[in-house]
Amino acid sequence: MNVVVEEPTRELAQRRTGSVEVLLLWYPISNKVEILIHDTSSEEDFGFRVPPGKAMEAFRHPYAYAARREHSAPRSRTATTPLRPLVRSNYWKGTDNA
Repeated sequence: MNVVVEEPTRELAQRRTGSVEVLLLWYPISNKVEILIHDTSSEEDFGFRVPPGKAMEAFRHPYAYAARREHSAPRSRTATTPLRPLVRSNYWKGTDNA
């Protein structure tokens, strides 16, 4: 039997500009920070992890931060997590256990 244990999540900030919702999430056990973006007009989601010291910059300007990160990322990508579709799409529906 496989047991999946989700790490507790704390929502540190959220904002909405037009049809774009942005969340800043913190995972206290691993001390990881993640930006999640949801466009309500297209129902597209994506997210990426950021270093804690860059969290507010990425939260305020997620598209610019993501684009800059993609262009400057090392080939190995060991230091960063690539942009990825959200696995937690239920978060936007308010059913996540954060």
